[in-house]
Amino acid sequence: MEEKIMSSDSDGQLTFADEYALNEYLDEERRRIDRCTDLLARDKMLLNLGMFCERHHLERDATSCYTTIVHDVFKTKKGSEHYDICLQAFRRLGILEFSPDECTWELASQTVAELRQYFV
Repeated sequence: MEEKIMSSDSDGQLTFADEYALNEYLDEERRRIDRCTDLLARDKMLLNLGMFCERHHLERDATSCYTTIVHDVFKTKKGSEHYDICLQAFRRLGILEFSPDECTWELASQTVAELRQYFV
């Protein structure tokens, strides 16, 4: 008997059978990101994973993804595609500063305060 662990709707949004299936998917995505040697590609994958985590109410995981990306701002040129990805992650952190989860808003707030000067 085949067990359904995830499905996708017409917009490509994934739905998981349970928390275990979701965690397995996240672990596989993290392993894929860890294996990526191209910094731009890695940050694109992290941005997508961060937004995925937000959609699934995993704000701590999203904050971690975005924080990793924005620290790469030192390796980018303003106006480049990579800088734009860093900027998107920075803006997502700005939203997460208002999370009801203390760990999330604390990390997001610290990162935004620390790096704000690079995104104005």
